[in-house]
Amino acid sequence: MPLSNQVLFSEFEKFMNSESARFNKFPASPVEFGQSFSSAIDKYVSTICPAVTLAARSQGKILLSSALSTVGPPPQGLPFTEVISSAMATYSLTIAGGMLPTFIGVPPPLPIGNLIQPVFVLGMAGASNSEVTNAMSKIIHNWFKTGTATPSGGGPPIPWS
Repeated sequence: MPLSNQVLFSEFEKFMNSESARFNKFPASPVEFGQSFSSAIDKYVSTICPAVTLAARSQGKILLSSALSTVGPPPQGLPFTEVISSAMATYSLTIAGGMLPTFIGVPPPLPIGNLIQPVFVLGMAGASNSEVTNAMSKIIHNWFKTGTATPSGGGPPIPWS
């Protein structure tokens, strides 16, 4: 089963959409936010093609969670849109490495922070939690699909799917 925006959306709803039946709770701290977000991404990536080793996914999840635990209001915390670009770049690089030895993975090229900025504008304009969650999952899903993998034995690159 390839990457599924519906899986990502459903996982995000657990901690981002209080209007959803899937909702558990909003993260109580930056550390909980990092854990919730990285768990959602990990579940989403668990079906990526080409397949990624469990070790790479686990390492990526730890790195992503740790980076996102710095998100919060200033002066102690950092803005999400600043942290997410480097956090997801590190995560996707780890995932790309986990495609070896069968494939040589290349992470998505664009920083994701600028792509996500409109989601915050949408939320500030009064969009529902569901609309914001849907927009966030679509942007991340489309970003992941810009990663590529080239068969180690030769052949053209294929998009992550």
